[in-house]
Amino acid sequence: MKTLEEYLSDAAAAHGHLCAGQVLGVRMAMLGLHKLGLEEPQGKDRKRIVTFVEIDRCATDAVMVVTGCRLGKRALKFRDWGKVAATFVDIETGKAVRIAAKESSKAAAKNLHPEITDKNQQQMLAYREMPTSSCSSPSGCM
Repeated sequence: MKTLEEYLSDAAAAHGHLCAGQVLGVRMAMLGLHKLGLEEPQGKDRKRIVTFVEIDRCATDAVMVVTGCRLGKRALKFRDWGKVAATFVDIETGKAVRIAAKESSKAAAKNLHPEITDKNQQQMLAYREMPTSSCSSPSGCM
């Protein structure tokens, strides 16, 4: 798997710019694939992944970049539930994990970097730094 910075660069190129949603999408996808034990989403593991995204916003483009899942390949499924969340399915093992960004992450970003006045810049930096290991929900969180 690539590094966070490499995926963010790829996501910015694919989406046209880098924003907080892109950072969340990349981190969500990386965490989901890690939890499933998939290391090469665009290599040897590419046919094992199906992803269900729950929002048609920036994060979805980033999820596509990391996983390689595309609507046209029938590996990306869109369910409009208005949540910054995605479910990553390993069709070989039948295991799946849902990763969702908490609404409280916006307030956490403000608390983490009050010195940054631009909300998008504040969230982009904070979302890169926020730990995922503190998640107590079995469905994951950011």
